[in-house]
Amino acid sequence: MIRRIAEEIRKEFFLAGHEIPIEEIEKRLETLILKFKVPEEEARRSVYNYFLKELNLKFLPVSRDSELVKIADIREGGRWVSLKTKVLELWEPRSDSVSQVGLIGDETGVMKFVIWSKSELPEVEEGRSYLFRNVISDVYQGRVQINVNRNSEIIELQEDISARPREIELRGAVVDIYSGSGLIQRCPECRRIINKGVCAVHGKVTGIYDLRVRAVLDDGEETYDLFLDSERVQKICNLDVERAKKMIAESLDKSVVEDYIAERLFGKYFAVKGRTLGRYFFVEDMEPLELRKEDVEELLEEAGMR
Repeated sequence: MIRRIAEEIRKEFFLAGHEIPIEEIEKRLETLILKFKVPEEEARRSVYNYFLKELNLKFLPVSRDSELVKIADIREGGRWVSLKTKVLELWEPRSDSVSQVGLIGDETGVMKFVIWSKSELPEVEEGRSYLFRNVISDVYQGRVQINVNRNSEIIELQEDISARPREIELRGAVVDIYSGSGLIQRCPECRRIINKGVCAVHGKVTGIYDLRVRAVLDDGEETYDLFLDSERVQKICNLDVERAKKMIAESLDKSVVEDYIAERLFGKYFAVKGRTLGRYFFVEDMEPLELRKEDVEELLEEAGMR
């Protein structure tokens, strides 16, 4: 009985794009029904509302044919939409439940997307344009994204969707370095990041080594996600691919490269030039600036890093 109710609740949330472990649902149902003798329907309603609150949702939307919108139109979670966008960047998924994750963009902005593995949809490629039909918006760590689930469709477009970045200059402190920065390997066919020599599209391949950094810069008013390619990493950190490979071979620890990069960026103040799409900043030039120690510590404290 408890298992059946838990499965029903899990399915409702799953179809709306939210993965909730069934064990968590069962545990709460058991506490209410077995320990506190709460009636089944009341327990179901209580557990259902609990997970709505945990996901910061006022209600659980029902899948339906959705309107075609621009990225700038999506400002809250729980909304079913369709988008014509270009895939700007793919990241390495950190969970087996995620098929692909990365950034999409149109002429109005940029947004993170997540394709769940159970959606069983075709994979997307960087630089190509797609119609993401019937996807659901979500808020994760205070930022809006779209989730692609089994109710969604992904259709490749012949038209090239424009994702026009703005060129700006920033001054601020680097207050965080994302995990996964440093030495990586890419598929020689699609440039996708590979894991343990396996590309999600082309299978087992001989990877091409590359360097990249994803960091957070705080200018005192807003934070930006910085993206540095191999050329910029070499200039700013005095580090190239061959040196990074040698460091790892000598230490037998891949994290030594990420630590080396963090020592040269974290807590430092920079003047940065590049292209921005929303809060995502693609670095073209980055120069260190002198700043008083107390100013850096104040920025780090404001960003929650101290």
